[in-house]
Amino acid sequence: MNKFYTELVEKLRKDMRKTMKPSRYQHSERVADTAKKLCDMYDLDADKGYVAGLAHDICKDYDDKAILALAKKDKLPFDDVEKKHNNTLHGRAAAVLLQTKYYLDDEEILEAIRYHTFGHPGMGDLAKILYIADKIEPGRTHIPAGYMDMHEDDTLDEFIISVLQEGMTYLQNQGYNISAQTEQFLYSLVHNGEN
Repeated sequence: MNKFYTELVEKLRKDMRKTMKPSRYQHSERVADTAKKLCDMYDLDADKGYVAGLAHDICKDYDDKAILALAKKDKLPFDDVEKKHNNTLHGRAAAVLLQTKYYLDDEEILEAIRYHTFGHPGMGDLAKILYIADKIEPGRTHIPAGYMDMHEDDTLDEFIISVLQEGMTYLQNQGYNISAQTEQFLYSLVHNGEN
């Protein structure tokens, strides 16, 4: 890991231990480890995957006002779910925080963190890795052991389509609505970026 990422990881860990619930911090470490493994599996930069995984929920335990204030700084529009549930903006808030407080300017990492909650049409491979890692890390009780191994022959898009479809079914069975962003993301993957 290069010096910037090594120092960033140490700063993040120190700050996250102060601001996050222990269970959320442990989740972030598991997502970082899972993202690193997935990056190795798909020949992507594992250090970037680790940083994105570690930092993805850094704002999740902030209050809604703080999340909203940070997220507004990215100047992107809010969809209906984000307007109704400010906490769903925690990824966008985290991307802003990483730029402004931690001086991270790697757009691949920032994009991955920004869109990890719902996904986004056209997002890059690192963002897809983080999306998958967040949903399948070993602490997720509804994910069977060996899940990653079951998808080792899948392309990255095939893997994320499976994760999206299974996740949407799980959420619907729990009585939740599916974000329009997630539906658009899945559609773009299934139809290879067609609108």
